[in-house]
Amino acid sequence: MSNRVISICTMMICVAAPAVAIDLQALLDDEIAKYESDNGLPPGSLSVLDRRSIKMPKIVVPPGLHTITEPLDCRGFWGLTIEGAGYGSQIVADFDPQYVGYPMIDATGATRMTIRDVRINNGPSAAASGGAGIGVLFARFASAGSSGTHRMDTVYIHGPFSVGNLVSVASEANSYDHVECTNHAAAGNCLLITTSDLGGQIKSLEPLGTSTMLTALFNSCIFSKYPSEAGNVDPVVRWNCEQGTTMGNLHFIGGNMSISEFSGQGSVPAETTILMEATGSGGQLHNCSFRGVRSEGGRADHFILVNAPLPRSIPRIHIADCEIVTEKSAIVYPAYMDSWSLARNRFTLFGTCTGGTCPYSIVEADRLFRCDLDFIYGYTPSPNNTSGFPTAVTVTTFAESSNITIDGLAVDLVAFLGGTSNNNIYER
Repeated sequence: MSNRVISICTMMICVAAPAVAIDLQALLDDEIAKYESDNGLPPGSLSVLDRRSIKMPKIVVPPGLHTITEPLDCRGFWGLTIEGAGYGSQIVADFDPQYVGYPMIDATGATRMTIRDVRINNGPSAAASGGAGIGVLFARFASAGSSGTHRMDTVYIHGPFSVGNLVSVASEANSYDHVECTNHAAAGNCLLITTSDLGGQIKSLEPLGTSTMLTALFNSCIFSKYPSEAGNVDPVVRWNCEQGTTMGNLHFIGGNMSISEFSGQGSVPAETTILMEATGSGGQLHNCSFRGVRSEGGRADHFILVNAPLPRSIPRIHIADCEIVTEKSAIVYPAYMDSWSLARNRFTLFGTCTGGTCPYSIVEADRLFRCDLDFIYGYTPSPNNTSGFPTAVTVTTFAESSNITIDGLAVDLVAFLGGTSNNNIYER
């Protein structure tokens, strides 16, 4: 049966007949079967690792609902394109019980994959049994080399996802343009980038590899957490670097991040919009930037929370021209804040204050080293807070070779600066 939309014309009036739902997995399986036949291979003998030899066509998703009952198996393909006709082209998960928690699109081991103009929706089974845990998974094979150089353009990933809308495990050199992720689960992230499967938390049809992860670009993307259930509200974005690996060159240009807490009984405030982690015995996360991002995190305590105990380090973080709203201190780094740059940002804190003062700052860190912090300091007036916040930057142990410039209503620029006197502190 043809999958084309047929126009029925009567008396010069044309009506488009509804598109027929298609079996996306069957289209992929047909390409595998064709390759096996053309190359004299027994049916079903082509391994996942050898799928890269197939010259994949474009898989077209017409307008309508196209339901999958198990992960769409895109493992190992090179150059696969999945293209819809916009928001009306929906891939919907109604997973069989054995696939609860798995990704809707499993692209483990794939390279140069393109997904565009399509909606990916965790559907009917999500509320009852958990449904898919991940919208799209880009990851490496455990037994093979690199994977990545993927493109996503004008893709909508919606629904409750217990792990994340968009998950990347050591998949490099990917770019995302106008991608919108909305997660309605308290658990799970909108965006999760990690160098491992997090101890089996990330499920796939294929064992996942552990490796470095470098380069990702997010252009005008929207990430929103609006939980429809009680529980701890996970971060919108989580970067996790562990097991001696390296992650870096992650860049956000424009776009929006927003987070809310469940409004019903048993609500728990969200801790942070972005969580950066470099834990374990090794591993480094570095060289990440945010430019022109609007973060509406008024229901989250922090904009960025860092979990990188000494001697781990997360250096060279650049935040510029951003509008950032949080409940409490915006950036909290309990250890060594090295070579961070803040320029031309406006921060607004909504924290409730008592006794005429607030205990929050824009930046809280144990140590500052080679940092350049230049920002506008905003606040929300209230009966308990009419004169601004007492400090703009709070440092616990020492600061060295750092510049701090404040334009705002902080009574004191810096709560404490130990160490050397090699610091420049200004107030505009």
